[in-house]
Amino acid sequence: MTTVRCEIIEGQPEVLQSITGAENLQRKDWSLVEEGEYYHNVHGVNSISYREMSKSFGIPISRISYAINAFTKLSPDELEKCEVVIESGKQVFIEVGNALREIRDRKGYRHKYGTFEEYCKQRWGFSVSGAYKQIKASEAAQLIQQNVDTCPQIDYGKARTVATLTPPQQVAFAETHDISEMTSREVEKAVKGRLRFQPTLFFHRRCQS
Repeated sequence: MTTVRCEIIEGQPEVLQSITGAENLQRKDWSLVEEGEYYHNVHGVNSISYREMSKSFGIPISRISYAINAFTKLSPDELEKCEVVIESGKQVFIEVGNALREIRDRKGYRHKYGTFEEYCKQRWGFSVSGAYKQIKASEAAQLIQQNVDTCPQIDYGKARTVATLTPPQQVAFAETHDISEMTSREVEKAVKGRLRFQPTLFFHRRCQS
């Protein structure tokens, strides 16, 4: 265990008790989490910066930060809650793409704007090309979900990349690549290579079944 040097931070004598409490680090073999909990409390309760703690305790800032991160690490339950939010958010771009397509195809933008381009720029602040990418990404994601049983929901970045392929290629790509396990960069690299065949008949057969 790192030897701790305790002293009063100048101008903050009221934190003496908390600072000298770090002597426990010398007397007790704390776990990293317990050590992090102590630093976390000193930082939060007494508003002492990591730099001030490092100077007063004689412990590197990196050690303090590492220990605090260990203490504040997400629990399995907290991780599950975060992942539920992320999972639900994956479908947002599909809903947005569908809405934009409806407004474009059914001329909804004409209520207030002359063109779809003006609508996108003035109403939402993004370019019409960005809207088209959103629409194509949502179409690609839905096509894959409808025709590839083994493919889970995919995020916007991957769907936007896959959308550069033709519809038959999109289905074939999802059937031959584990998109959920690939990074966005890996998907982009694989798509750039393009598939060498056009499984048109296979695609139509799958869509009709």
